[in-house]
Amino acid sequence: MNASTTDYIERIAYTLAEWHDPDEYSVGDDVIPSLGVIYEDYLRSKHAKGIEIITNEYSHHDRMMKSLDRIFDHFAWQKCGLNGDWSVQAYHYGFRTPNLWDGDYYVTDQEDGTFDVVMYYPAREENCVESIQRGFKSIEDAKGFTKRYAGTDYHES
Repeated sequence: MNASTTDYIERIAYTLAEWHDPDEYSVGDDVIPSLGVIYEDYLRSKHAKGIEIITNEYSHHDRMMKSLDRIFDHFAWQKCGLNGDWSVQAYHYGFRTPNLWDGDYYVTDQEDGTFDVVMYYPAREENCVESIQRGFKSIEDAKGFTKRYAGTDYHES
């Protein structure tokens, strides 16, 4: 499929509008997997064509791609800690439901001013968490590392 950056923005807008709850000024939980499907298409187009998606808006192309990346990044991080799975605050990276899938990436707040990047395997009875990188001084650094480390295929089932 030849898609333009405008096509992706329209798909995102339609998806967000479909799941928007006007009474709560938020979007429903079901929007995350829907955006994940759009993101998979976007990444395939972006990488298959080596950065450029077919587009007619060449003068605005770079700015639109950066906007798309920011939109997807906003929805890719889901807060999911301080529950039965995590004793600390955790942030799931991806568009799947947190704490259900083996091998998904998380950033955890170690509550000592540092953040760790881990992979979680909820199906295991022991050793459910594998450390990838420890000791980040900011959550932004840990999230940036996670995105680079995970690459483009982290979200596939």
